[in-house]
Amino acid sequence: MVRKRQISNVELVQRVILGAIAAIVIVILGYIVIYALGLVGSGNSEPYLTLDERELQTEPIEVIEFFSYSCPHCEKLEPLLERWARGISDDISFRKIHVSFDNQTKILANLHVALEQRGLAAEYSDRIFREINRRPSTFNSPAAIADFVDGHGIEKEMFQRLYASTRVSEIVDRNALLTRELGIRGVPFLVVANKYVIPAKALPRETMNTLRGVIDALQSGELGAIDSESTTDEGADPSPDDRSPDSEDAEPAESSESTE
Repeated sequence: MVRKRQISNVELVQRVILGAIAAIVIVILGYIVIYALGLVGSGNSEPYLTLDERELQTEPIEVIEFFSYSCPHCEKLEPLLERWARGISDDISFRKIHVSFDNQTKILANLHVALEQRGLAAEYSDRIFREINRRPSTFNSPAAIADFVDGHGIEKEMFQRLYASTRVSEIVDRNALLTRELGIRGVPFLVVANKYVIPAKALPRETMNTLRGVIDALQSGELGAIDSESTTDEGADPSPDDRSPDSEDAEPAESSESTE
């Protein structure tokens, strides 16, 4: 009797422990799913980040999307961005930069810039996203890409000359430099007015809502004014009431400008 009761107690403890572990796992998995769906915040009170070291540029307000054809999140954001771009006002510009993190993405970056040179990048976008999902090997080499684009707005030989041109290479290198300067390691990644960064949200429409909000704040002067007032306050001369009593008798100090 004693031995039988001891075994039952052990089994009971094991079941309690296993049940507790299972409950914890379910909670964790549930949170991951909810977070992935964008139903909880990231812990950052601001939906965008500010690049303090970069100068605000609002004439026009330029929006840059850093993306990659091999990025599924970029593919989901693409139609929303393109629809938004078709209706922007004259004080907003939009352009796309394909990142070149490695050899494969550099091949795709060259493809994107070459198509831009012929005004075909937007027209090809959906076709490239679909093809890279079905047959990634299509984009393993410039020759294979030339076969893919041949006869669709550009001939194979013309594309090959563009792809290998100095002009395309210079643009890709310049874009790669800007990518490194901004510290971009993942895509999609939006930069607004050279100063505000909008990391991609789990849901593309959340990214677009944040983009519209930042632009509205810039157009109304709310966002730019806050930044300007902050800079002015920090660098302003003290008012007469703030000066020390001995300052009236002292020699006037030479003015200096901030080099920051």
